Amino acid sequence: MDKNVLYIDIADMQTLQDVYGGEAVTQNLSDVSVVIEEKVKRLLSQHSLLDFKMDLGAPHWMASFEMTAGALLRDFEESRQAIEKATSRVVHESLRDVFGVGASMKMSPRVCLAPLGQDHSGRLVDVHQGWLEPYLTNPSTCVDGTLQAVSAELDDILAGDKLRTFLQPIVSLKDKTLLGYEALVRGPVGSALERPDQLFDFADRVGRTLEVELACARLALERTPKRLPDGQFLTINLGPEALALAEEHLPLEGRENILFEITEHMPLDDAQVLVPVVDKLRQKGVGVALDDTGCGFADLDVARILRPEIVKLCITVIRNADKDCAFLKAIDQTSQELVNLGCRVLAEGVETQSQHDVLQSCPIEYAQGWLYARPIDVADMTF
Repeated sequence: MDKNVLYIDIADMQTLQDVYGGEAVTQNLSDVSVVIEEKVKRLLSQHSLLDFKMDLGAPHWMASFEMTAGALLRDFEESRQAIEKATSRVVHESLRDVFGVGASMKMSPRVCLAPLGQDHSGRLVDVHQGWLEPYLTNPSTCVDGTLQAVSAELDDILAGDKLRTFLQPIVSLKDKTLLGYEALVRGPVGSALERPDQLFDFADRVGRTLEVELACARLALERTPKRLPDGQFLTINLGPEALALAEEHLPLEGRENILFEITEHMPLDDAQVLVPVVDKLRQKGVGVALDDTGCGFADLDVARILRPEIVKLCITVIRNADKDCAFLKAIDQTSQELVNLGCRVLAEGVETQSQHDVLQSCPIEYAQGWLYARPIDVADMTF
């Protein structure tokens, strides 16, 4: 399997010195380092960690590891992207928790994941002279303009329920019959937070992800009663923390055919703690779906523990279905294992008729993607 290095660089040391002074920075960086090391090792728990090094004088961290496929099919490039994105989120969380929101918003950490060649193995390099430079991303500023201005915009959007709810159809793979929808979110048109990736990247950076997730779910529930045809289901995305609060904070009474789709930027290595949460939701008639299987951090162990009603195979895996016989074989085997667990399998990201056709040979019941329909603003839908 491929060897890689995950590199983290908190580039703006001068900002830390200006805000905190040398001694406080040293202690805070020590605290940040403990958190980063623990979370990075957790992020890489599905793979084989080779080494972890840090240099708090810079400061930067480097984890070398070997990518492994595990029990499920896995698209390695998509997995690398998931790890890199999750690491960026982990770094912002760690800085925010130790230095505070105000200071962390002034920092510009850089993260990259790059191939690890034999001549690089184990070395913590100077990125300005070394081989990592071409791989380094720009500091993760999710939007143009100042973060303070965007924070005020987020306050206004949430206070006025200005988030827009879109629904993307989910169909039967067999005959393309409409079976349900996934609820998606968009910010106001023209807003710095219009795109969902920008919205959630910023919410995470300022420690408001839970608030935004619950607001999106509440609006999806409030905007869809009596609008969905009888028998059709609705999936709504929630992270594990928001899922635990769903029964108490979301308007679920009288709703049928609702499933919460578990999304997570970290491996669910303690999925057992969600079992009582899922059981309570099922008592209310609410099911669960598992997102991004095969590329993100969902795996068969989580499916065995939670027994989700639906498991969604990752978009990139599905896009490779008609290009690589090995992928199609892996999709078939994985789908059968999930069916044996009592799960229904959904192919996410079907874009071509060719993909649709080759997936017919697999035990996949549901499909979703641009081949069937693009997301539609619920305000424009008629039934």
